[in-house]
Amino acid sequence: MTAGAEPYGGRGAGGAWPEIRKLIGAGEIGAVAERVAALSAAERREVAAEVPGHLRTMWATRLPWGDLGARGEALLLAGAGTIGGAAAVASWLGRAEFAPVREAGPLAGVLALRPREWRADVVVRLASRVRPDRDASLALNLLRALGVEPPPHDPLVVVWANERRAPGEGNLAEDPLLTVMAPRLFEAEGVGRSLTWDTGDRHDSLLVRLVRAAAGGAIARGMLLDGCVRRFLRGGEAADLRFFVRLHRALEPLPVETAVHVRDYLRLIPAAPGPVAELALRHVRDVCELRELRELAGLGPADLVEGVEAAVFRPERKLARSGLTWLDRTVRRAPDLADDLAPALTTALGHEERDIREYGTGSGSRPGTPGASPPPRRNFSPRPRPASLRS
Repeated sequence: MTAGAEPYGGRGAGGAWPEIRKLIGAGEIGAVAERVAALSAAERREVAAEVPGHLRTMWATRLPWGDLGARGEALLLAGAGTIGGAAAVASWLGRAEFAPVREAGPLAGVLALRPREWRADVVVRLASRVRPDRDASLALNLLRALGVEPPPHDPLVVVWANERRAPGEGNLAEDPLLTVMAPRLFEAEGVGRSLTWDTGDRHDSLLVRLVRAAAGGAIARGMLLDGCVRRFLRGGEAADLRFFVRLHRALEPLPVETAVHVRDYLRLIPAAPGPVAELALRHVRDVCELRELRELAGLGPADLVEGVEAAVFRPERKLARSGLTWLDRTVRRAPDLADDLAPALTTALGHEERDIREYGTGSGSRPGTPGASPPPRRNFSPRPRPASLRS
């Protein structure tokens, strides 16, 4: 290479490209952005024709273990400010060679020179290309910087949910994407499984940040609780639902908040994964303890019987034992239900866990429980609810 020669190929003298190529080679990101902004239409076409080949050359001559650094970001800006179509620009921004570029500031400034609809099209196309196994910080930060609504793309939600933030940068209330992305957590495939790591004990925990955002009013608690219940009802393996169980628990809902979902919880007890069924059983029992909430939820004796039987039928020792404890408490408060609950006790006596069978035998020997000698039944005509459940 002769003295003064450019380190990469190009058209040589004349036109805007040689100057921009020099700035790219020096990693002058701000200078490239300023120069691109001043280009004429003909100069933009000239630069746009050169940047793809220049990228190939730069990539081929980089250190084997390195990336393009500031030179790569400068080249990214040059292409974003000169390439014509929105689809072509989105493809350029999404190239793997530019993956290390995370900050959107200079790039957003270059794109802001284009019409609003055009740049929104670019960013939506880029966000729609996101894959959960790649860093998508640039796409997310462009959505924020340009005020573009994220497209409905499940991998984008997964990436947003797993964004890594430094200590002190985890305030979701300041994220302009929050109100759009938070409800999508409960609909997008792969979110729960990707967050099995999140136990709430890290500074970048989404669980902690969601609870904090709800406490501060940035998002509604009701939306989060409703979302958790909807996600439980959609089903899935325990790994898919574990994060949402943790979120539901971390919100610490009061019985008055869970009463509106009590029939959904009843549906979850028989077949949901163990942690979901345990949560559902606890909230059904809490609602059943309060007459006002039972009436608000429209719960009758048949619903209580359904819940008890479903819990006792579960193979898990903890759930079955909780069901038997509930059976005891229900019959003591409403002896009229003893005969209705007898099938649940029969189920317990045939349970595969020995201690459940023994507990069921003990329950059956106590006065007022199924299988014992119940007190005389009261006559109600009709009998929509036992008298003892009205207080």
